[in-house]
Amino acid sequence: MRMHRTLVAPSLFALAVLAPRGLAQCEEAKLVASDGTRRDRFGWSVSLCGDTALMGAYTDDDAGISAGSAYVFDRTGSAWTETIKLIASDATGGEDFGYSVSLDGDTALIGAMLHNGPPGGHASGAAYLFERTETGWVEIQKLKASDGVTQDEFGEAVSLSGDTAAVAAPCNDDLGGDSGSVYVFERVGAAWLQVANLHASDGATGDGFGDAVALRGDTLIVGAGGNDDAGFDSGSAYVFERIGGAWVQTAKLTTSDAATFDYFGLAVGISGDTAVVGSSLDDDGGSGTGSVYVFERTGGLWGPNETAKLHAGDPEVQDKFGASVSIDGNRIAVGAHTDDDRGDGSGSAYVFERGTSGWVQVAKLLAHDGARADLFGLRVSISGNAVLAGSTLDDDACPEDEGCESGAAYVFRITGVASAYCFGTGCPCRNDDPVAGCADSRGSGGRLTACGSASTAADDLVLHTSGLPPDQFALFYMGAGPLALAFGDGLRCVGAGGAGIFRYFPVQSSGPIGVLALGPGIVAHSQARFPAAGRIDPGDTWNFQTWFRDPEGPCGFAFNLSNALAVTFSP
Repeated sequence: MRMHRTLVAPSLFALAVLAPRGLAQCEEAKLVASDGTRRDRFGWSVSLCGDTALMGAYTDDDAGISAGSAYVFDRTGSAWTETIKLIASDATGGEDFGYSVSLDGDTALIGAMLHNGPPGGHASGAAYLFERTETGWVEIQKLKASDGVTQDEFGEAVSLSGDTAAVAAPCNDDLGGDSGSVYVFERVGAAWLQVANLHASDGATGDGFGDAVALRGDTLIVGAGGNDDAGFDSGSAYVFERIGGAWVQTAKLTTSDAATFDYFGLAVGISGDTAVVGSSLDDDGGSGTGSVYVFERTGGLWGPNETAKLHAGDPEVQDKFGASVSIDGNRIAVGAHTDDDRGDGSGSAYVFERGTSGWVQVAKLLAHDGARADLFGLRVSISGNAVLAGSTLDDDACPEDEGCESGAAYVFRITGVASAYCFGTGCPCRNDDPVAGCADSRGSGGRLTACGSASTAADDLVLHTSGLPPDQFALFYMGAGPLALAFGDGLRCVGAGGAGIFRYFPVQSSGPIGVLALGPGIVAHSQARFPAAGRIDPGDTWNFQTWFRDPEGPCGFAFNLSNALAVTFSP
């Protein structure tokens, strides 16, 4: 049985012109189970659909050791609230219910890959369907493979789209040990019936066909990270389409630069005519930096090779960018769960958008309280402009226990409310951080992000700065002009622009986890406390930045600054 649970600087003037810019991202909520306990691993699997989020906690012990559970959260206004905890009706210990989850509308599909038969045998696997009714969420059916046997692990990956469900059994042995298979179920009346048992046309021992699945409408993408076409575990992915009611393999996706141990296919996603496939151990930027490949269907045909290859804007060895992927329309979310910006294995996620010049990274997401070994980004899901990222080894339920692993998930909102600029490139003592301000004593830079809107009437803009040294004085300020000048351990990115510099007193403390916020009420503050030149009115563009003390900073000046945001205000 395969194991799957291993977790010379540019001039400052040039920097001002050429520094990368991105969309503002807002950490909207941190989700934790109301009854979270040690080793629940809440957030191991995640799925987001509109204003509903589903998170699996496959080692929850409510119904026995590692019986598992899943949690539903709903958003009302800007608040996320736990709605229900789901447990299988026949739950017993060791079944890993919640190892995989998928949500579409009012239906949830939850995998329990180590469920024991009958039918099947030990770890043959199962999946459960739940529906949201007027009285709440109810289990409506348990799915089993028609030919399931011991250690098939049916339910290791699941995907749901409308009245169709795909359930993977990557350890199925039909074409050799762990060659893998995927089962398709369709809702007929009130019942879900198995309509297909799919295999790769060239399936072989160890391929792991079904390592990942993604279903949208009549198209299914299946990853096979253990396929050996371009070398051992180079990986591949397969496309199946429903044609005349039958599921048919229509393409095999491979990469133009495939190599041994890339594990291409361990994460897949699809939206419309675009598919994304992760290759988390690709070595383009160094060992295990990772990459994501984009494929397009044109004239009804796929590939066979990629139309784009995506990398993190700040690749580092063993970040494993591409360990999880999700796509919705013109946005892709990518997880890099072993990124170390907040400590070894703290994790991160990235957002890319498709524009006229192709796919461009617009945001890097980090948990405001990210810490060593949280594995933030192990799973990601995107819906519209919202991203849900699991942080399955977060320790909130028992913070004094580094091995708590109760788990968490975070919701981010990607907005056009602000344009981020002046990231830490060309810093005073080579303390660069290309996704935040210049690195401080924590080893990474202060990150300024924005939530809310730019409406002066609503006055709901909120600025957040994270990644600061703990318990240090900090201050938000604004000006009318952008800059990029060496200042202390960082870069001063905001200038007077003919209007002046305006400081948002009182000075704040970054607190024990190094974060602070300003707003709502930023507009009202300017109107009440600043002279006429500093009052925010519709049509104005103001630039914001955070200054903070850092006595142990890398350059010896004892202070630093975040990146900057430019906001154009509306009525």
